[in-house]
Amino acid sequence: MVDQKVLNNKKLPKIEKIALLNDELRKKLISGELFKADSKDKAYITRGASVFVNGMNRMQFLNNVALYRNFTEDNNPYGERDFGNFMYQKEKIFWKIDYKDNAMMYHSPDASDPSQTIRVLTIMKASEW
Repeated sequence: MVDQKVLNNKKLPKIEKIALLNDELRKKLISGELFKADSKDKAYITRGASVFVNGMNRMQFLNNVALYRNFTEDNNPYGERDFGNFMYQKEKIFWKIDYKDNAMMYHSPDASDPSQTIRVLTIMKASEW
């Protein structure tokens, strides 16, 4: 978990706080925490991408998202580390993190504040974008 002292550090830019929270969110894929009904933050896998999480390849597929580090100016223009893509079994895969308010109705008022934000990670085939 991101240390609360880090999040409360006024000198740390909001973008960096968001990026750290996004990194933490992706790592929760490994434990399966994001797929639990009582998890505040959520992860969704689209119908097209769901074929890759069945059986023995599940962890390999999810690790591509959880451990993703191939951020570039093209896929990370704002520095939030909220989007990535990779090839998996000859298929282009996208993942994206969105920031919702606590009612899941609107965009979060402050994505750098976990108390005001529900993070939603969606994993999909590029063709489903």
